[in-house]
Amino acid sequence: MIGAFERRKRHKELVDIFNDISKAYPNTILILVGDGLLISEIKNQVKKLKLEKKVIFTGFRNDPEKMIALADICVLNSVREGLPRVVMQYIAGGKPAITTNLPGIEEIIKDGMNGEVFDMHDPKVLYNKLSDLLSNNEKLIKLTNGAKETDVSNWSIESMGKKIEDLYSSALLSK
Repeated sequence: MIGAFERRKRHKELVDIFNDISKAYPNTILILVGDGLLISEIKNQVKKLKLEKKVIFTGFRNDPEKMIALADICVLNSVREGLPRVVMQYIAGGKPAITTNLPGIEEIIKDGMNGEVFDMHDPKVLYNKLSDLLSNNEKLIKLTNGAKETDVSNWSIESMGKKIEDLYSSALLSK
């Protein structure tokens, strides 16, 4: 998971779920990329759960694509976001994303095709979706291939810049 260590990103809940996942799937590793006010709290939680050898904290990175390349599954556990750029990065990196049902997420994540969407109010669903992908290699391959085939060009800097420029131009012309 890539994201600032803030309450809305729910790292604490993800670590709790990972604690259960690591018991069922002992070869799994959780990589947490980012920094923020809550990082010490999450590091203490990891220590308390004795997950120090299973959870890697990278801190802030300028190369998210390298972290994404290491992953088999990418997660976004936020309760509040705009259309999250990190999900675009996950998909552009050819990795399936498991993400909360944020407004607009269906613009990029096609549930069951390039990732999975879960109800943010039901943390058991995240455990179930992770467990399913960790135990069902065929499904993981299907989602990975779906992610690799997803066209993200509509969200490129050039495309988004052009859309914003066009929007401002049309607003000015209508005055």
